[in-house]
Amino acid sequence: MKGYSYLFLIVCLLFINCSSKTNNPEFVKIAKGRYLYNADEVIEVYFNNNQLFLKWRGATKIKPLKIDENTFYVKEMNEKITFKKNH
Repeated sequence: MKGYSYLFLIVCLLFINCSSKTNNPEFVKIAKGRYLYNADEVIEVYFNNNQLFLKWRGATKIKPLKIDENTFYVKEMNEKITFKKNH
C-alpha cells in the first residue's frame, strides 16, 4: 500500500465526541485498502466523499464514528480502530 503499512489497534472504549466528519486527502490516499482483521477475516476500507466506510462480514457500507484524525469507533464491531504508520 504505497510503502505505508498500517495496523489496526483494537480497543473497547467509551464514546468520545467527533471532530470533523471528513478526512484529509492524504489520509484518504494512504488508508484505503484491505486489512487482515484476524486469521479468517478481511476488512476493506474505502472512502466516499472523503468519509470512511468499511466492508466486513457481508456488510458493504459500515460507517464508523470519527473520534479524531486517525481513530474511529465501529458500532457493528463494538471496537475502536486506529490507523498508525509503521516505521
